[in-house]
Amino acid sequence: MKVLTGGFLPVGADAIVPLEDVAAKEGEITLRRPVEKGEHVYRAGADVRKGERILQAGRTLMGQDLVLLASLRFEEFVAFKRPRVAILPTGTELTADIGDRRSGRVVESHSLLLERLVEGAGGSAATLPIVPDEKRALSRALRGALKQNEIVLTLAGSSVGEPDLVESAIRGFGMATTALVHGLRVNRGRVMGFAVVGGMPLVILPGPIQGALNAFIVLGYPLIRFHLGMGWEQPPAVAATMGDDWDATGKFRDFDQVVYLRLMKDPSGPGLLALPSSGETEKVSFLVSKNAYVLVSGANPRLAKGDRIEARLLPGFSRLE
Repeated sequence: MKVLTGGFLPVGADAIVPLEDVAAKEGEITLRRPVEKGEHVYRAGADVRKGERILQAGRTLMGQDLVLLASLRFEEFVAFKRPRVAILPTGTELTADIGDRRSGRVVESHSLLLERLVEGAGGSAATLPIVPDEKRALSRALRGALKQNEIVLTLAGSSVGEPDLVESAIRGFGMATTALVHGLRVNRGRVMGFAVVGGMPLVILPGPIQGALNAFIVLGYPLIRFHLGMGWEQPPAVAATMGDDWDATGKFRDFDQVVYLRLMKDPSGPGLLALPSSGETEKVSFLVSKNAYVLVSGANPRLAKGDRIEARLLPGFSRLE
């Protein structure tokens, strides 16, 4: 009896012979070799046995996982939903129109990076309309964002001086604000922070591009992973060897430092070489040439050539060529 590859075994049969191993003529076949019982038969339970755990809780579902679930006839299963993450840019000088060349207008481009970082972390990103530097408008925008999203990222509008519109707007929610931390010992981006308003998390990102990226690394990425059931997880890392010395400079050298790296194949042997450097806080071209980072403690703010480090690969930012 003919059967298709992958089909069910006919009742009463106990072996399969490939078509290329027989000579067929007038409805009969001649075997070219002996055939053993069970040959070319894939028995029930050979892939997954009854009672066996097929997927561990907390696993990010991959394509092969979905194939396994479908093959076992799972029409539904429990999973964490991708958190909706609102990106709220602030600044009267900003414009969303790249073609707007009016004097004094700055293109709001940082959200383009944040959208990819959010998606890379496993969230669903939504950039909201730009909010001018006005407390009432910012409070209204924050209220709407907190109602419609699981996480809110504010971009700019935060500083060490006055006016600090984001903190002022958050404090304006009164008893609904159950936590507010504004300022972390991280360079760059030390005005970063977070709040909890009405039970919803809000991350304060500085306006300069490197400060915003650093704040996402320290607060945004692990918060999104936490919402996905992964715990307070950091981005993946690879082992690398420092190709140059690096030492913190300036008055914030005792702060934790996000050091950006250029990872490349080590020309002297197997493995990866990490080349550190620093650039001005608003220098975007500096970030284009980097593909990893390492977080250095302010207690020992230096790295030596030849040191072995764990270079972090941030999805949406990192790429190994």
